[in-house]
Amino acid sequence: MSQIHSDPKKARIIKWVAALSAVVVMAAALLWWLNRDSSVNARIDSVPQSGEKTMSETDLVKGQEAAARAALAGKPITGTVTQRPEFVSEFEWQVLQNFAGKKPNSGGKQLTDLVNKLLFAKKREAWIASPHDSTRRQVLAQQLLEMIPAQVEGRAPREQDPAFHS
Repeated sequence: MSQIHSDPKKARIIKWVAALSAVVVMAAALLWWLNRDSSVNARIDSVPQSGEKTMSETDLVKGQEAAARAALAGKPITGTVTQRPEFVSEFEWQVLQNFAGKKPNSGGKQLTDLVNKLLFAKKREAWIASPHDSTRRQVLAQQLLEMIPAQVEGRAPREQDPAFHS
């Protein structure tokens, strides 16, 4: 039997591309799901509304890659998010704002929680994707450990949440 030895650098690139593709597909599915209209007679506009931007696939991928790189040094948001952090791509920002906008009484906390969850996920992906870089893994592991309490707290039901009482 012969074994096929793959180049570790090439394998790492393939993992990054696969992870990035998965994030893009999930974000697109989430955006579609959030923007679907249950009305049978829904009006469909092919022209972007004011303030909306159309993105090419290349722009989308470049934005995702830049946001992933920025996530390595990104810090969790402690206050209310008022503008797009560097570690959030333009596309992700639109999805997160749209989703957070569905809960009008959250006072911006929902968006901050979502942004911090996204940062955690990106740091975790980077940690998984760098098995041969022990220094990078240690730095990311420490950052992830420091973020865990806030991630766990964000999942706990809150008394003011109507779902908590049902």
